Amino acid sequence: MYRVHGDKIIRRRTEYIRQNDIQKYTKILKEDFENMCGYCGKDFNIIKCPYQKDHLIPEYIAKRAGRLDLLTDYNNLVYSCRVCNRNKWHNWPFDNVNQTHNDHVGFVDPAAEEYDKHLERDDSGRIVPKTSVGEYIVNDINIFYLLSKYSLVK
Repeated sequence: MYRVHGDKIIRRRTEYIRQNDIQKYTKILKEDFENMCGYCGKDFNIIKCPYQKDHLIPEYIAKRAGRLDLLTDYNNLVYSCRVCNRNKWHNWPFDNVNQTHNDHVGFVDPAAEEYDKHLERDDSGRIVPKTSVGEYIVNDINIFYLLSKYSLVK
Protein backbone atom coordinates (compact mmCIF):
# COMPACT_ATOMS: atom_id res chain seq x y z
CA MET A 1 0.00 0.00 0.00
CA TYR A 2 1.09 3.55 -0.70
CA ARG A 3 0.39 7.06 0.56
CA VAL A 4 -2.23 9.07 -1.36
CA HIS A 5 0.38 11.78 -2.06
CA GLY A 6 3.16 9.35 -2.96
CA ASP A 7 6.51 10.43 -1.56
CA LYS A 8 5.48 14.09 -1.19
CA ILE A 9 4.73 15.31 2.31
CA ILE A 10 2.01 17.94 2.43
CA ARG A 11 2.15 20.16 5.52
CA ARG A 12 0.93 23.68 6.19
CA ARG A 13 3.41 26.33 7.13
CA THR A 14 2.93 27.84 10.56
CA GLU A 15 4.14 31.34 9.72
CA TYR A 16 2.35 33.36 7.08
CA ILE A 17 0.76 36.76 6.68
CA ARG A 18 -3.00 36.65 7.24
CA GLN A 19 -4.89 37.79 4.14
CA ASN A 20 -8.45 38.98 3.62
CA ASP A 21 -8.58 37.58 0.08
CA ILE A 22 -8.02 33.85 -0.43
CA GLN A 23 -6.47 34.50 -3.86
CA LYS A 24 -3.47 35.96 -2.06
CA TYR A 25 -2.76 32.52 -0.56
CA THR A 26 -2.30 30.88 -3.97
CA LYS A 27 1.51 30.89 -3.92
CA ILE A 28 1.90 29.41 -0.44
CA LEU A 29 -0.91 26.88 -0.95
CA LYS A 30 0.77 25.70 -4.14
CA GLU A 31 4.09 25.37 -2.29
CA ASP A 32 2.70 23.72 0.84
CA PHE A 33 0.55 21.27 -1.12
CA GLU A 34 3.49 20.49 -3.45
CA ASN A 35 1.31 21.60 -6.41
CA MET A 36 -0.96 18.59 -5.83
CA CYS A 37 -4.63 18.16 -5.08
CA GLY A 38 -4.77 17.68 -1.34
CA TYR A 39 -7.64 15.22 -1.60
CA CYS A 40 -6.69 12.88 -4.47
CA GLY A 41 -2.99 13.61 -4.92
CA LYS A 42 -3.38 14.68 -8.56
CA ASP A 43 -0.02 16.27 -9.45
CA PHE A 44 -0.59 19.50 -11.38
CA ASN A 45 2.99 19.30 -12.70
CA ILE A 46 1.99 16.15 -14.61
CA ILE A 47 -1.73 16.51 -15.20
CA LYS A 48 -2.57 19.90 -16.64
CA CYS A 49 -5.86 20.94 -15.14
CA PRO A 50 -6.97 23.97 -13.17
CA TYR A 51 -6.43 24.00 -9.43
CA GLN A 52 -9.01 25.41 -7.04
CA LYS A 53 -9.14 26.40 -3.40
CA ASP A 54 -11.62 24.39 -1.38
CA HIS A 55 -12.86 25.49 2.02
CA LEU A 56 -12.39 22.41 4.21
CA ILE A 57 -15.20 23.71 6.43
CA PRO A 58 -17.66 24.98 3.80
CA GLU A 59 -18.47 28.66 3.63
CA TYR A 60 -22.14 28.19 4.48
CA ILE A 61 -21.26 26.25 7.66
CA ALA A 62 -18.75 28.93 8.70
CA LYS A 63 -21.32 31.67 8.08
CA ARG A 64 -24.06 29.80 9.93
CA ALA A 65 -21.71 29.39 12.91
CA GLY A 66 -20.79 33.07 12.83
CA ARG A 67 -17.17 32.17 12.01
CA LEU A 68 -16.53 34.54 9.14
CA ASP A 69 -12.80 34.31 9.89
CA LEU A 70 -12.85 30.80 8.39
CA LEU A 71 -13.76 32.22 4.97
CA THR A 72 -10.23 33.62 4.59
CA ASP A 73 -8.33 31.39 7.02
CA TYR A 74 -5.32 29.76 5.35
CA ASN A 75 -5.75 26.69 7.58
CA ASN A 76 -9.26 26.17 6.20
CA LEU A 77 -8.15 26.12 2.56
CA VAL A 78 -7.24 23.02 0.59
CA TYR A 79 -5.40 23.22 -2.72
CA SER A 80 -7.53 20.91 -4.84
CA CYS A 81 -8.46 19.82 -8.32
CA ARG A 82 -11.79 20.86 -9.73
CA VAL A 83 -13.22 17.34 -9.49
CA CYS A 84 -12.53 16.96 -5.77
CA ASN A 85 -13.56 20.54 -5.00
CA ARG A 86 -16.87 20.15 -6.82
CA ASN A 87 -17.58 16.74 -5.33
CA LYS A 88 -16.91 17.87 -1.77
CA TRP A 89 -18.27 21.40 -2.28
CA HIS A 90 -20.86 22.00 0.46
CA ASN A 91 -20.64 18.61 2.11
CA TRP A 92 -20.10 18.72 5.84
CA PRO A 93 -21.76 16.21 8.14
CA PHE A 94 -21.88 18.53 11.17
CA ASP A 95 -23.17 21.95 12.13
CA ASN A 96 -20.16 22.27 14.40
CA VAL A 97 -17.11 24.00 12.89
CA ASN A 98 -14.89 22.59 15.64
CA GLN A 99 -15.57 18.97 14.67
CA THR A 100 -14.10 17.60 11.46
CA HIS A 101 -15.02 13.96 12.10
CA ASN A 102 -16.44 11.72 14.82
CA ASP A 103 -14.39 8.59 14.02
CA HIS A 104 -17.19 7.38 11.73
CA VAL A 105 -18.00 10.21 9.30
CA GLY A 106 -16.41 13.50 8.38
CA PHE A 107 -13.26 14.88 6.82
CA VAL A 108 -9.59 15.17 7.64
CA ASP A 109 -7.36 18.03 6.54
CA PRO A 110 -5.19 16.57 3.75
CA ALA A 111 -2.25 18.61 5.09
CA ALA A 112 -2.45 16.86 8.47
CA GLU A 113 -0.50 13.71 9.33
CA GLU A 114 -3.84 12.13 10.24
CA TYR A 115 -4.83 11.98 6.54
CA ASP A 116 -2.53 8.98 6.04
CA LYS A 117 -4.28 7.11 8.86
CA HIS A 118 -7.55 7.13 6.93
CA LEU A 119 -6.60 6.71 3.25
CA GLU A 120 -4.02 4.96 1.11
CA ARG A 121 -3.48 3.71 -2.45
CA ASP A 122 -3.59 0.07 -3.42
CA ASP A 123 -1.19 -1.50 -5.92
CA SER A 124 -3.33 -0.31 -8.85
CA GLY A 125 -3.24 3.33 -7.66
CA ARG A 126 -6.84 3.38 -6.46
CA ILE A 127 -7.50 5.37 -3.29
CA VAL A 128 -8.91 3.05 -0.66
CA PRO A 129 -10.15 3.69 2.88
CA LYS A 130 -8.34 2.39 5.95
CA THR A 131 -11.02 3.56 8.42
CA SER A 132 -14.71 4.45 8.41
CA VAL A 133 -13.74 8.14 8.12
CA GLY A 134 -11.64 7.21 5.09
CA GLU A 135 -14.62 5.37 3.64
CA TYR A 136 -16.78 8.47 4.15
CA ILE A 137 -14.19 10.64 2.37
CA VAL A 138 -13.77 8.22 -0.54
CA ASN A 139 -17.53 7.89 -1.03
CA ASP A 140 -18.34 11.56 -0.48
CA ILE A 141 -15.64 13.05 -2.69
CA ASN A 142 -15.56 10.01 -4.98
CA ILE A 143 -11.77 10.08 -5.11
CA PHE A 144 -11.20 6.83 -6.96
CA TYR A 145 -8.49 8.46 -9.04
CA LEU A 146 -5.86 6.30 -10.73
CA LEU A 147 -2.32 7.71 -10.84
CA SER A 148 -0.17 4.61 -11.22
CA LYS A 149 1.02 5.57 -14.68
CA TYR A 150 2.27 8.89 -13.28
CA SER A 151 4.73 7.20 -10.90
CA LEU A 152 2.90 8.03 -7.68
CA VAL A 153 2.40 4.30 -7.39
CA LYS A 154 5.06 1.94 -8.64
